[in-house]
Amino acid sequence: MKTLKLLTFFVSISLLITSCTKPKDGAAGTNGTNGINGNANVKSTIFTVTTWSNFPKYYYVYINDPNITAAIMDSGAIEVFWSIDNGTTWNPTPWPTNSTGYVLVQQASLGKVTVYWTHSSGALNQDFNTYWAVSSCKFKVVCIAASAMKQHPTTNWHNYAEAQKALGFD
Repeated sequence: MKTLKLLTFFVSISLLITSCTKPKDGAAGTNGTNGINGNANVKSTIFTVTTWSNFPKYYYVYINDPNITAAIMDSGAIEVFWSIDNGTTWNPTPWPTNSTGYVLVQQASLGKVTVYWTHSSGALNQDFNTYWAVSSCKFKVVCIAASAMKQHPTTNWHNYAEAQKALGFD
């Protein structure tokens, strides 16, 4: 029994001594190349729309986007931009009534955005693509987490250039 206690004492002392010594530094690693800065709290997806559904007073299209989560809906933001020139120019939604009376608005829900094209008078005879004389248009859906918005409190999120500059999305 005395031998077991003595052995336990020496093992304990050995462990105490070895655990208190500073490990030796390893060799220095090589520096990697720097990648493009991104933002993990922002998801940007482009959708191409060729066909619109219609209802008596408006045209609409559903855009399914799994990035529109409950957290984004609760405390983040969803910005939708549109382009008829293959992404060279991005315009915000809602796109206000102009002199023609047409309006483009969006409504987000969990996992999707519905984009509506209507006329302020209620008389509508052309879908969005026909009106702009294009075979397709593009919509960019940008999902922004609340933490990303807090980092850029003065950004106008409806302004594509400002949002892109602040968040670095494509």
